[in-house]
Amino acid sequence: MSDQCTDTQRSCRERIDAERHSVRRHEGWGQLLVCAWWPLDTASCIPRWKVAIIIPFRDRFVHLPIILRHLVPFLKEQYLEFGIFFVEQANELEFNRAMLMNVGYIEALNYTQWDCFIFHDVDHIPLSHGNFYGCSGMPKHFLSGADRWGYKLLYSFFSGQ
Repeated sequence: MSDQCTDTQRSCRERIDAERHSVRRHEGWGQLLVCAWWPLDTASCIPRWKVAIIIPFRDRFVHLPIILRHLVPFLKEQYLEFGIFFVEQANELEFNRAMLMNVGYIEALNYTQWDCFIFHDVDHIPLSHGNFYGCSGMPKHFLSGADRWGYKLLYSFFSGQ
């Protein structure tokens, strides 16, 4: 068996796949868009982790290409096999982020056996390559603060690192 991908293997052959379909089992909740990446040659490049990223949103389509443009290369540099699951709430009810995260989690289970799940906001992009999206040291809290809060957590009881 080969070692995990190393920094010298910058050109792993890869496949990026995207599909869009209705989330039928969760009537009234909307659409699911899936973007996935994995190496084609697993003999020479074994991803470190298989990571599912769940991104709930409503009426934020303008953010999708922006987050993909930043997140996909970021995750590929970390040699992660990943699936990004955008879950849209399409009804007129109050926005229910938790329900959408549950829907995304259930749908992601249908694709493969993931090593971990990351719940991500559609309007946050990683600013530091020190934010490793792998599955070690879980749970993690990736947003250590936003610029509007002086990059400090608002609450001391947030879980994770």
